[in-house]
Amino acid sequence: MTISTSLSKIATRLTLGSILAASLTLMSVSAFAQPLVDSLKALQLRNDKMYRTLNAMDDKGASYQFTNVTAWHIVDPDLFDLIKRVYVDQYGQKQLKDFDIQDVYLFAAPGQGENFEPFHVLFMGKRVKTDTAGGSELDPFFGNTKRKNTNEKIPIAFKGRDVVRLMHRQPALLEQINAVQGEIVELPGDILPSGVQLIKSSAQRYIYHQMFDGFYSKRQIIDEQNRALGLPTLDESFGTADTTAALIAGATSPDVIPRDPEASAALPDEQLAARAFKYGKTVDLSIDHLLVNVSRNTAVELQLGNPEVGLPFWSSGQGRLWLVLKNQIGTESNFKLGFDFPANLGRDDAAIFKARKLSGFFGGSIDAYFAGIDFFSAFNMPLALNFTILPAGGYNSSIIYNGGPAITKAADGSDYLVKNGRTFYRTAMIGQVFIPIIVQLDPANFIQFSAGVGIHTVYRSWIPDSSDVSFRANGGHPIDQSLVDKVQDLDRPSTPVTPHVGLEYVNHRSSKFGLNLYYDHLFTFGGWIELIEDHLRIETSYTAPLVRDAKPYEPAYFFQITPRIYF
Repeated sequence: MTISTSLSKIATRLTLGSILAASLTLMSVSAFAQPLVDSLKALQLRNDKMYRTLNAMDDKGASYQFTNVTAWHIVDPDLFDLIKRVYVDQYGQKQLKDFDIQDVYLFAAPGQGENFEPFHVLFMGKRVKTDTAGGSELDPFFGNTKRKNTNEKIPIAFKGRDVVRLMHRQPALLEQINAVQGEIVELPGDILPSGVQLIKSSAQRYIYHQMFDGFYSKRQIIDEQNRALGLPTLDESFGTADTTAALIAGATSPDVIPRDPEASAALPDEQLAARAFKYGKTVDLSIDHLLVNVSRNTAVELQLGNPEVGLPFWSSGQGRLWLVLKNQIGTESNFKLGFDFPANLGRDDAAIFKARKLSGFFGGSIDAYFAGIDFFSAFNMPLALNFTILPAGGYNSSIIYNGGPAITKAADGSDYLVKNGRTFYRTAMIGQVFIPIIVQLDPANFIQFSAGVGIHTVYRSWIPDSSDVSFRANGGHPIDQSLVDKVQDLDRPSTPVTPHVGLEYVNHRSSKFGLNLYYDHLFTFGGWIELIEDHLRIETSYTAPLVRDAKPYEPAYFFQITPRIYF
């Protein structure tokens, strides 16, 4: 069963903005009645149109084949009798006249808190014929007349305005429905299909990406799923019957432009920012980084290490100070500008951390994520990139002389022996370009698969000093005077290019947790679990080359565990 094309088009044109505006207008109408008469009439016409759309929904609920509408089969006898009595009292001489109710179904949308708002009541039963000639049992409702059941079971449905307003006039019934509920009837997805889904909307992809990039709120993801269905977000209230009808009939949040869930139309920056950063925290702190949001769209981050190539804070000799620009460089993007500096950590083994073998230098980095880039205006896809350049400089305190002896060239072209204890390893460049694709397995399970290429260039280097230009150096074959106190690269022990592959999984059905696997020169396995919702998680990772021996600048393995705190 599917929703008709025409009905889908009607639903996607409806916006919640007008309904909320109407609510605010009604609150102040006593003070500004005359100027608002025309607006109120227009809003009333729009609201009536939404009710007509809702009334056009399929009687048996086929139009509600999307995730956030709950269908209950009422099996509790007391609740069944209560619903039946209320509706027979109201409609016993109209729609329910001569009708034998045998089953009751309710369709409800999420309301405030854990409550639901019923908006469609379906009675399944049989028509009874009045027989004045005798031949059947006396009818208890119609005195001496007789009733005969037909064999065909048919539906009678009440939808939209009638249901919403009746429920609000019968608070005891509404309370009983929420307390007892019923047996859930599965309705497979249609507007937002159930099962495995590729996230195609760039705006939705931009927000979902936060699940794999640090802190996120489960409420935020549920809000996005609701918006895609045209249903209310968790913060939107069902305070009035008119608002309820608007939400059910296909309205979206006031900061959303209605669209096909599979389309990639960009949102205005302010609207996207209001959605994407609504639940953000001010501070994000762990053992290897500190991020402070100075505004909704801007943050400052201190990071240690190069985890993008499997070199955590203790292993790379590098630190970074990032300026984070959210949705400011391009649309639906995160763009980071970084200043790299040497970090004199990890010179020796400490606890579970193995001593590093790389030396740090000054440089610069960029890191960017674009949720949707149009190629030739025909193909929309996400793109992520990361580049770090560390030019050869001079001496700094992070240098570890662990490179062993080496041969270079003297000023006259002869071989020059660089003795043991004078060489070191340094990262010159890191580059990554990859495509991260997000797939929703079900409303609470997600994976992100990334594929691309990775570059990590490492040199063995040394820094000549005044002794290397002495006429006695190297048996009378010194190096060139201009090279003194400047880093000189001797050879490149690294593998320049490898595939970049990432697989990340997030589950927030109950407590949030995630698992991940990356390969970019080194393998990294990781996981995390949230212990205090939206405030504390524990993260672990294990890095190793696995399928080959470690290179001279790599750790044989590295295990890290850290708390991560948000506030």
